[in-house]
Amino acid sequence: MIDRKKQLGTIIIISVMVLSVLVASNQSSKNGVEEFEQQANFIIASWDYPDQHGQGINLIRFYENSTGSWVAAPWYYVGGALDGLPFYSLHEYDPYTLNWSAGVAMKIRVYTTLNESLVGVATTAEGQQYLQHDIVVSNPYETVFSQQNFTYYDAIDGGALYTYKYDVVLNFLPQQFTTYTIDLTHEIYFEGAESGGPYLHSCSNTDNMTYDSDSGLDPADYGIGSNGSVVEIWIVPDSVADEKVIYKLEFTNINNTAGDVNLTTRYRVEDGYTGFRLDLYYTDSSWDSTGLQTSQTWDSLTIDADTGKTLDYALLYCDDNPNTVTSGNRSVYVDFVEITSETGSLTYILERWNLVSTATIYFNVELEEEIGFIFGSLLIFFGLCLVPTSTLYLVYGGRKHISTDKLFFALIAFILGWALVIGGVMP
Repeated sequence: MIDRKKQLGTIIIISVMVLSVLVASNQSSKNGVEEFEQQANFIIASWDYPDQHGQGINLIRFYENSTGSWVAAPWYYVGGALDGLPFYSLHEYDPYTLNWSAGVAMKIRVYTTLNESLVGVATTAEGQQYLQHDIVVSNPYETVFSQQNFTYYDAIDGGALYTYKYDVVLNFLPQQFTTYTIDLTHEIYFEGAESGGPYLHSCSNTDNMTYDSDSGLDPADYGIGSNGSVVEIWIVPDSVADEKVIYKLEFTNINNTAGDVNLTTRYRVEDGYTGFRLDLYYTDSSWDSTGLQTSQTWDSLTIDADTGKTLDYALLYCDDNPNTVTSGNRSVYVDFVEITSETGSLTYILERWNLVSTATIYFNVELEEEIGFIFGSLLIFFGLCLVPTSTLYLVYGGRKHISTDKLFFALIAFILGWALVIGGVMP
């Protein structure tokens, strides 16, 4: 059975030794850059930069307001410390550490890059609308600050890459003896690729089917609808001129780099005076077509998409055939429209916010020097009390009162006393 007294004693020893080491490490950081460097009070946990387009967070600058206005945060480097610089700069490759004071707010200036050709802009003002930042600051217990949409400060036109500067004030006061985590993200709005399954419009409704154009028809002489199974497109011709209506089917752009994508539809026309046609358009404005089709029974049509192009949308026609038809309600029926590939997976091109860079940084806020000194002095005082007390306790009562428990507790007090003394006097 576990001896509860010994277990409790062991826990006490370990706890106090750890606390002593923490205090000692806090004091050592006051004694010069060499010790400070080893403590890593401000460290980079992770930093993704750049992405494949050269974009991301490439620099962070820190400012503090201990004087009531934003001034330089002191920065350190291997071999010495420099104060009074206009800012502290942190790159993704920096080995430096930064000490922060309790109760002193922090402002961060984030430098991020944008590839202007990726979003198709010509000026930094245009490009500014295609990026956004997000920051979350937390301690081990809670989120203390979060914000999106930083304050724009300046931009640099570097040719292919634009560099933007944004400021954010961390609206909280760091507390003593606490570790904080800063999570920064940089997003850019552009077309990104995503794999997915086949595209299917089941024609159980007319979603994503919108009017495109017509020829020779009044608005009351054409329409579109669905009975929950097929889509019907109809016209009422009244002229010997060509009369037709066209509806546009919108879908997420699909890349055909591999050359194995095709579009298939199943259709029929109402009678021998109606024609159906399907056109497939690409993002470069070129297109392929089935031509006018006139099957009065259900039939499938397929368009093999051009290799290396991106599918943009499709057009569905309801056309009088021949043009001399001047009466009646002429309809075409569409059962489904499907886009597939031989691999079974399509590459969809999405316009969206894309995460291009992240940075996670830790910083510790130390005890104030005065409090650390007082705490260290108390450790020394109690340690010096415990060391002789443990000996007196052991010999009290003479040899007759020696026991295993007494020896154990004396040993705990002795080790604990020296742990406190060492923790208090370590430089």
